[in-house]
Amino acid sequence: MRSGTWEVGSTRHFPCSPMSTKHVKLAITMYLHNLSCIRKYLDKKTTECLVHAFITSLLDYCNSLLYGLPDWLISKLQRVQNAAARLVYKTPRFCHTSPILQELHWLPIRDRIKFKVILIIFRQPQEPHQTIFRNLSLLKAIQVTVLDPMIHSYLLNRDKGH
Repeated sequence: MRSGTWEVGSTRHFPCSPMSTKHVKLAITMYLHNLSCIRKYLDKKTTECLVHAFITSLLDYCNSLLYGLPDWLISKLQRVQNAAARLVYKTPRFCHTSPILQELHWLPIRDRIKFKVILIIFRQPQEPHQTIFRNLSLLKAIQVTVLDPMIHSYLLNRDKGH
């Protein structure tokens, strides 16, 4: 059964597989190449807008599903984000990107994924019978071990309000 470009029922095209990370990286690399060809005609603000439209949107789409992937896969997406930041600022390829990411107010990929998971939990309904994230076994099942202290304190503070 097919749904859009994803094959449902098969792990071959599951969004957090290494294969899909490869496809996302290839698509973004194509956009980066095309933008770099016209970069000399664009100012910084326009380039940043185009990077958000074509590249950041692909990096952020369903990125919460990437939680728990090995570092070697996340680092591939991080390299793409670094290349996009270098494109905006016209810096050389081997220039350090942390200051550029900070100036653009972009979180690194691993932190973007964590932020998305926290945002999903924050947006959950506050009624006890509707909140699915109160079940600690479910939290462990989605591998939120790094976020447990923040999630636990958030849930405790939210429960005190009711």
